[in-house]
Amino acid sequence: MSLLSPRDEIRAAGITCPSCGLNATDMPKGHRLALVSGEPDHMLTAECRDGQKADLDDFDGLRMAMNMSLLDGIVAEFGVPVTEVPLGLLALIPEGP
Repeated sequence: MSLLSPRDEIRAAGITCPSCGLNATDMPKGHRLALVSGEPDHMLTAECRDGQKADLDDFDGLRMAMNMSLLDGIVAEFGVPVTEVPLGLLALIPEGP
């Protein structure tokens, strides 16, 4: 059993937007991270409306962006605050090779 509040648990997980740099618990309402493929020198590029393009060149960066995008989608689709999203959902995105 975690002794951390949901907000502290998410903050401790270090889920941040690679574009604007904000922690998931500090995201403004309506935050959406877009993942764009097709850049010749990068796996993916991520960008939100409040940030700048962020090139995702390694698995950890890609995983962070995928987690942020997943949280954004859940919050937008179900209208729940990020602090009510179970962090167990993020286990769907593996730790890496």
